[in-house]
Amino acid sequence: MAREPNIESAVAERLRAFLADTAPDPLGLRAVVEKFGSLPLILDMGGCYALRTDGEVVSFAWDEPHGLMVVDDERLRNVALHQGSLKYPELKALVPSRPSGAIDCSSCGGTGTTSLGARSVASVICFCGGLGWIPVGSSSGGR
Repeated sequence: MAREPNIESAVAERLRAFLADTAPDPLGLRAVVEKFGSLPLILDMGGCYALRTDGEVVSFAWDEPHGLMVVDDERLRNVALHQGSLKYPELKALVPSRPSGAIDCSSCGGTGTTSLGARSVASVICFCGGLGWIPVGSSSGGR
């Protein structure tokens, strides 16, 4: 991913603020974030997707030792960046626009929201991450 100086400094500033936070940290996330120098974007039951200051999306599992992996799957990167931009608006520039070959997400019908019956479920992130589309050729694999 290309480096963007404004984004790089914004991520670094958010990372400093995250590490300086004194709120309770029952998952021990601050220690792992400090170790990897990556801003958490999404936490799930398996681990965390995070953003390094160089623009790479990485993931790590909650299991010890926390192995850091660069996220190569375009769909997963898009999910992490979009969800991260909802928390950190300055990251919006990193969220890709829908390419011409993208397909509507079959899980949400292109709406970007997950529903159970007639009810929308805000706390569940759709397969597309809320974008409503999936990159062509994207795998469905996880972390």
